Amino acid sequence: EFGQSPATLRLDVETNFGKYGNKDYIPKNYNGQVHGPVSIRQALAGSLNIPAVKTLDLIGVDNAVQTMRDVGITSPLKDCGLSLVLGGCEVTLVDHVSGYATFANEGVHHDTAGILKIEDSNGNVLEEYKDQSKEVLDPQSVYELISIMTDNESRQFTFGSSSIYLTLPDRPVAAKTGTTQNFHDGWAVGFTPSLVAGVWTGNNDGTLMKMDAVMTAAPIWKQFMSEALKGTTVEQFPVPDGIQNIVVDALSGKLPGAYTTATKTDVFASFSVPKEYDDLHLAGGVTTLHSERPDNISWEQAVATWAVNHGYTYIPKGDMPITPIPSQPINGQIDVGNPPTINVVSPPNDSTIDQVPFIIQTHVSPDTNNQITRVDLLIDGSFFQSINSYPYSFQISQQLPAGVHTFAIHAVDDKGNTADTSIKLRFK
Repeated sequence: EFGQSPATLRLDVETNFGKYGNKDYIPKNYNGQVHGPVSIRQALAGSLNIPAVKTLDLIGVDNAVQTMRDVGITSPLKDCGLSLVLGGCEVTLVDHVSGYATFANEGVHHDTAGILKIEDSNGNVLEEYKDQSKEVLDPQSVYELISIMTDNESRQFTFGSSSIYLTLPDRPVAAKTGTTQNFHDGWAVGFTPSLVAGVWTGNNDGTLMKMDAVMTAAPIWKQFMSEALKGTTVEQFPVPDGIQNIVVDALSGKLPGAYTTATKTDVFASFSVPKEYDDLHLAGGVTTLHSERPDNISWEQAVATWAVNHGYTYIPKGDMPITPIPSQPINGQIDVGNPPTINVVSPPNDSTIDQVPFIIQTHVSPDTNNQITRVDLLIDGSFFQSINSYPYSFQISQQLPAGVHTFAIHAVDDKGNTADTSIKLRFK
């Protein structure tokens, strides 16, 4: 909501947000690094602190607190300021789970209740919980959030192979971790459409853990979810009416412009579909960057400095040329062609693997005038390897547990088109 979408651009650069308590508030990412231009999808999936603080500042602390109240957060949330988004105010684990349950219910909140019914020795009902549900979030906005929280690929630039602890092998799941300063606390909360669970890790004596939540809380959360859901029907997150998949400029997140060099496809609510064209790519191969608040000297100077030091051309907002609309738009967008085609050459679907290593050989073809930029392999829903040049063959050297496993192929071309296919292989 508030005009944001998963594709909205954020500039992850060190920024001074002003004085709080007579001290400059200059938050840092937990690993001390900055990444420059990122989308909200990347920033949230990768747990980037600076884009989170920027987003809170843009939408307003009071608006954020009201939304937290709407989804069931009962903690005080007083005098947090911008640190609210980084855990500056204490929130109980029960509150966290209650809030995430609202996401799992497509924006519908149910009050938390520890006791559903009290009966006497004769079976007479003395007290009984009465559910009073209420829709507090737009289902489309919730789905945009879920599309990020289920996107394991987008979190891997931060968590690497450890992101496997935020996935389940047989079904989609939305999950998020949080780590407080100096690794004092670790949180992991996630959900399927019917089950929400949260985990806190820490030491009662305040001793620091020396590891982030994806290594402390997430493995516990995954083990519980796996056991609790064992043998249950796999559930998909429903797509609400109005959700659209739109091709946008890969950098700006706006509609592809006349000088767009790469595109991507992302999820948009009907009320957040972009209407502006990319204005960061200019004639002559020039690419410029601006902060989310060009009139704020602190924000803009931080972006200008980072941009110049990283090969971008910085042009003051007032001196920006007018970028033309694409000359041949199709339904408001440039023609990006058709998705790639994928064929698994070997081994055949439903075949049995007797020994390792073995090769999964694929044939991936782009549409005319397009090029394949990468082909990914996922095993049982977890990322395994990405290849960005021909031949697109994957060597599997590890022996998987006995049983049937799903090998999914995901291809992406230079226009942002994607294609997917999968095979099932049985291991002895």
